[in-house]
Amino acid sequence: MRSVFNYTIFMDMYSKKVCKTFNFTANVRFAYKCFLKYSPGLTIFCTILTSVLIGAYLYHIFELPYAVANNLLK
Repeated sequence: MRSVFNYTIFMDMYSKKVCKTFNFTANVRFAYKCFLKYSPGLTIFCTILTSVLIGAYLYHIFELPYAVANNLLK
């Protein structure tokens, strides 16, 4: 995910120069804020979708020992 943010239009040399002028760093947080400003609906949708998918995957991982212990998986 970090590589996606690092190679966007918001992380080119001009953006880094502007960031340096205003004394802050052009990092992943800067790119995320730019995406929120440029396309807020799509950014929020992708953030929520990613959070749900990661949460579902973690839920699956943590519930797997319960299913194996109760012989639910055959």
